[in-house]
Amino acid sequence: MNDITEKPRYRVTAGKALSQEQATDLRGKTFYRYLIRTDTDEILKKAGISRHALKTLLTDPDIDQAIDRREEELGSAEYTITPSEGAVADFIYEQLDLHLETILQGSSLSKWYGYDLIEMLWGKDSNGRNAVTSMMSKPIQWFEPLSGGALQWFPNDGSQPIMISDQADFYYRYLYQQHKPTYLNPKGKSILSRVYWLHYFKTNGWRFWSKFLERFGSPLLIGKTDASSEEDAQKFADAILAAHNSGVVTIGADEDVTAVTGGSNGEAFVSYDSVVKQSITTYLLGQTLTSGTDKGGTYGQGVVHQEQQEIIFSSDRKHALKAVQRFIDVICTANGFEIPEFKWVAKKFINQEQLDADKKAHEMGVRFTKSYFVDEHGYNEQHISHMDYGDGQGAIKLPTSTQANRYTSMVNKTWLPFKAADSDSEFTDEQQELEQVADDALELSIQPFKASDIKSIIASVKGDTDDDRVASLREQLFNQCGEDLADSDFTQLVNTFLAVSDAHGFADESSEV
Repeated sequence: MNDITEKPRYRVTAGKALSQEQATDLRGKTFYRYLIRTDTDEILKKAGISRHALKTLLTDPDIDQAIDRREEELGSAEYTITPSEGAVADFIYEQLDLHLETILQGSSLSKWYGYDLIEMLWGKDSNGRNAVTSMMSKPIQWFEPLSGGALQWFPNDGSQPIMISDQADFYYRYLYQQHKPTYLNPKGKSILSRVYWLHYFKTNGWRFWSKFLERFGSPLLIGKTDASSEEDAQKFADAILAAHNSGVVTIGADEDVTAVTGGSNGEAFVSYDSVVKQSITTYLLGQTLTSGTDKGGTYGQGVVHQEQQEIIFSSDRKHALKAVQRFIDVICTANGFEIPEFKWVAKKFINQEQLDADKKAHEMGVRFTKSYFVDEHGYNEQHISHMDYGDGQGAIKLPTSTQANRYTSMVNKTWLPFKAADSDSEFTDEQQELEQVADDALELSIQPFKASDIKSIIASVKGDTDDDRVASLREQLFNQCGEDLADSDFTQLVNTFLAVSDAHGFADESSEV
């Protein structure tokens, strides 16, 4: 059986073996690659600048601010590794503490310029393990990414380029990152090149505006004089020139001075500059809320603005994750360790709409468990001491007989609170709450009959057999209660306990779904 990567013998007309490229750019292999080194980015080719020259864009305050915002957001992201315990995890955390900032910086640079290369230097740690001692990003103009993932290094001594991607130690020496490379653009997509023309228009717009202010900032004074000599005319011109500073000029009866001012107050430039700035921030940060909505905005605009920014920040984290994971792969492979997985810890946002819905459900009588707020809203369980649903103290209050009519349905049982156990107990949180209801009932000593009435009833029991005595006791009890049993405090206590049991039964059943 033939290997599929070899040229099958029964194919008469075919290209190269499947392990080799057939569709290639022969021109790019010699003249274009070694001599001209033309950048593959269409914007940079038309602008006539090199890729590393894009660093001048970082002098633009608007671009630099947006870049810093994204880098700060990426650097402040929380992370973890799985498994997160053990000697290997401790070693990786130590290495990340030393080099994570450099890795993330290189990841950001690979997005700004299209690619980045970090060189790693190795040594031994205190436990004798192979460890990276230092990392640094090297200038991108020293390297030339090629189609297919190859990488060349151009020494500055004028010697021939070196294909460093073919070196045996490339995997351990370099951390090579690219941003969306293609066959025609192996150097990757540069974020800064996309805002180059915006920066160009903005810069030249300010130059034009400066000339405009210089030309029309002060009015042009046109003077008419009947001076008969050149000397008198020059004195008149000097007087007009001095008027620019003093604002006062003295002229004769036959002389005249007219001020010519600019016909525009610069509103066109303000609009022009605002559009350019908005375009820059929109592309780099997803900044949908700008000066265009300063005079009024909607909640929907704010939501879209937040979502767009989070999409961009998430894209940065996703791009950086590959670089960090590869760094972990390298140091683990160098020591023969099993490779753990690197993960970003997702940021938890409180959903205000869901909180409002939960509040309405609470007002209707629905009670949520502590685990609901941990799972659905992202609260940390150790930060929740107790949950108070009614009295603000976290303790259960039983209704009196005058209040009982307000608690005939689950809709109005707003007095029912939740109180978790203050310490470890044999009961669950739900069971402990039921125990609390019973304890409160015992403290209140609510009984269906008074002790003296019970003694009197027992003394009046008649009958020769047990059945007769039971029948007599039942009759005495009903006679004692009369029509007031339904309105008694004891009956309300029983109804309260049943309502609490029903509520916890509903919560327990729903939490297990």
